[in-house]
Amino acid sequence: MSSHKRQRDHDQDRDIEKGRHGRDKQRKHRKSKREGDDVESEVDDEAATARRYGRPAINEDDYFVKSTEFQLWLRQEKKLFFNDLSGAETRTYFDKFVKRWNRGKLQKRYYEGISTSEVPAAERSRHKWNFKNLNEDALANARDSVDSLTQSSKQLNRPLDVLEQKSRAAAEARSKSRLERDDDLDKAEQERIARKREQRNMRKDQEMVLEELAPKATGRDALIEKRRAQNAYHKQERDVDVELNDRDLMGGDSLASYKRAHERREERKKERRDERSTEMAGKVAAYRAKEDATLAMFKQLAQNRFGSGGG
Repeated sequence: MSSHKRQRDHDQDRDIEKGRHGRDKQRKHRKSKREGDDVESEVDDEAATARRYGRPAINEDDYFVKSTEFQLWLRQEKKLFFNDLSGAETRTYFDKFVKRWNRGKLQKRYYEGISTSEVPAAERSRHKWNFKNLNEDALANARDSVDSLTQSSKQLNRPLDVLEQKSRAAAEARSKSRLERDDDLDKAEQERIARKREQRNMRKDQEMVLEELAPKATGRDALIEKRRAQNAYHKQERDVDVELNDRDLMGGDSLASYKRAHERREERKKERRDERSTEMAGKVAAYRAKEDATLAMFKQLAQNRFGSGGG
C-alpha cells in the first residue's frame, strides 16, 4: 500500500506540474499574441492603408476629431452609451477603436466621415429630451449648427479631406453671407452720408459762383442785382440745352478756386474710402477672433472630458 500511495502521489504531482506548465504556456502565447497585435497596429503598410480606403492612420490625439465616429462605434459595435463611460473607460475603448481603424477593420462609412447630424441623439445617450412642441425644422437647424462647429474644429493640426472641405466651404459661405448683409447695410448708410455731403458741397460751390456773378454793390441795389443773378443762374441750371464754360461763369481766378474745391472733395472721398477699408479689416479680424475662441472652447471641453478619469 505504501508503494502504491507513493506512486499515486508522484503521478498527482506530475499532473499538477504539467497543468501549471500548460497554463504558463497558454499565458505566454496570449501575451505574445497581444504584443504581436500591438506591433501590427503600429505598422502602417500599404495593405492597411488600402483597407482604410486611403485614409491615414490615427492615434489617441485624434480623439476630438473622431469623436462622432467613436460614439457611433461604441453604440453599434459594443452596445454602450458614450455618456455612461468614465474617463478611464473612454480612453480604453478609444484605444480599441484606434486599433480597429488602423487595421482597416471598420465599415466603410467610418472612413468616409460621419457628421453629428447623421447620428441620432438616442445613439449617444440614454436620456430622452422632452421636446414635444419643437418642430423638425428647428431640430434640423440645431443639428446643422452643431455639425458646422464640429466640422470647423477638424481643421486643427491636420490636412482636410474632401468631406471636411465641403463642410468648411458651406460654413464659410454662410458666414460670408452674414458679413455681406452687414456690409450692404453699412454701404447704404455710407452712401447716404456721402450724398448729403455732396449736396452741401454743391450748395457751397453754387454760393461761390453766385458771389462771383453778383456785383459788389452795396445797399438796395446790391440786393436787387444779387437776386437777378440768382434767378439767372437757377434758370440756366434748369435749362439742359444751355452750356456755359467755367471762364464765362467765374472768370480766370474763379476757375482756379473751383479746381481747388474739386480737389478737396476728391481728397475727402479718398479719406472715406480709406476709413471704410480700415473698418472692414477690423470686422474681419473680430470675426476670426470669435471663431478661434469658439473652437478653443470646444477643444478644451473635449480635453476636460477625456482627462476626467485620471491618468
